[in-house]
Amino acid sequence: MNIIFFGSSDFGTLSLQALIKAGHKILCVVTQPDKKKGRGMSLGQTPIKELAQTYKIPVFQPSRINTADAENTLSKYKPDIFVVIAYGQILSSRILEIPRLMPINAHASLLPAYRERLP
Repeated sequence: MNIIFFGSSDFGTLSLQALIKAGHKILCVVTQPDKKKGRGMSLGQTPIKELAQTYKIPVFQPSRINTADAENTLSKYKPDIFVVIAYGQILSSRILEIPRLMPINAHASLLPAYRERLP
């Protein structure tokens, strides 16, 4: 299956590894932009980006995912599905309509079950 994986925190790394080991093609990883971290304020990468680079998977780091540029970039990959795990931004319906199949979202808490659905 051709997958675009969305994630930023360490929570998603095991899932990304499992998808890779299962033989799925990870077309691209979408993660948050690099941020300054620590006392030295050096630029730090997300754990997902570090893992993607290990497997030589392309990385896309838009500061805002719900833009025409991001939509165009993601559409070019022609993904079968999105897998979203602890990404850090809410995806618009336009973005969610890109893959052939409905996206999968895994979340560490029950909180999303109690939020109002956004249009």
